[in-house]
Amino acid sequence: MLAEIPLQTQEQCRAGVRLFIHDRHHYFSGIRNDERAYLCAIPAYNTGVGNVSKALIDKRNIKEASKKANKMNKKELYDKLYTDLSSKEARNYLKKVWARKEKYK
Repeated sequence: MLAEIPLQTQEQCRAGVRLFIHDRHHYFSGIRNDERAYLCAIPAYNTGVGNVSKALIDKRNIKEASKKANKMNKKELYDKLYTDLSSKEARNYLKKVWARKEKYK
């Protein structure tokens, strides 16, 4: 199936995956639980890490936002992000990707 996808599109997909992984392991490295870290990295890929931090703690401070994420369970974190992300597009992106997360394993 991969051979059917144009090379340029494949390269763009790989670049997107690299960016997502970078965000998870660089910006959200302070989050101890992978699922919570991914919950933050998903909307960060769409709207930026600063906006995820702002949704969590109302300011752009990734270290403090990560501390808050560590104190929340997965549902609390999802609900907080879904409610407080300022961009409707980012909220919808989180909802769609998280609902399909099993397909990405």
